[in-house]
Amino acid sequence: LKKRLSYQNKELEQANKELDRFVYSVSHDLSAPLRSILGLINISRIENDELRLRFYIDNIESSVNKLENFINEILDYSRNERQKVTLEDVNLSDLCKEILDNLKFQENFSSIFIDLTGISTDPIRSDKMRLKIILNNLLSNAIKFQSPQKPDQYIRVSSQAIAEKYVIVVEDNGDGIKSEHKEKIFEMFFRGTQRSRGSGLGLYIAREAAEKIKGKIEVESEYGKGTLFHIELKT
Repeated sequence: LKKRLSYQNKELEQANKELDRFVYSVSHDLSAPLRSILGLINISRIENDELRLRFYIDNIESSVNKLENFINEILDYSRNERQKVTLEDVNLSDLCKEILDNLKFQENFSSIFIDLTGISTDPIRSDKMRLKIILNNLLSNAIKFQSPQKPDQYIRVSSQAIAEKYVIVVEDNGDGIKSEHKEKIFEMFFRGTQRSRGSGLGLYIAREAAEKIKGKIEVESEYGKGTLFHIELKT
């Protein structure tokens, strides 16, 4: 009993540390774009040049989008933590198309060849909400970290049932991940590059969502050449 209580106390201490860190980071990531918006509004009030006004408005829009994305990630985090796992038959191809339709306004989206032909036509028995959280984060990152200078940018999603497992692969030929960062990318609030303007919550939530449905996510990547995420789910 004493050993169990000691273990539970350690778990509680760790949970409290993570909660403190979460609250601090969330407050910072919400207040920074808000301060930016207020500053740009104040400058805009005294600006008469139309081109500079447009520049300020574009930056305000960027900050608003950043806030909206962060709030959505917090909602995903909350839903994943609190909602019970609900299994249903999911058409993976349709789910990817739904996600990509919401991501089509991301920068450089129209330049990327997206291949979904490798997805099995058989439905997958899984939790659709959590599967959507996982794939939304992986596809969003694959678009965000593409290399515009590459002539043949691509993102490929494929899937297959293997024994009692269902395997989904999301592959791109974008920036890739530095070897020293591969072990850290699933950590809460980790940002690997200067292009990482997000919260650093996305992949952490994706991994947590996979664990909730007794799955796992693994990554293979070569910096400068691309990244492959391997999602394994029990059927």
